Amino acid sequence: MKEAGVLCFPVFYPIVAQGTGLLRFALSARHTPAQIDHLAAHVATTH
Repeated sequence: MKEAGVLCFPVFYPIVAQGTGLLRFALSARHTPAQIDHLAAHVATTH
């Protein structure tokens, strides 16, 4: 994500169940539709 210019924060155990994780994104009203589309495209292709 960092290489794509997307800032996100990993969340690990003990905040989420052990063996799982999630990514936390912070969106605001100042993000443009193009920026949100960029984020969605990179999230959809990242595994």
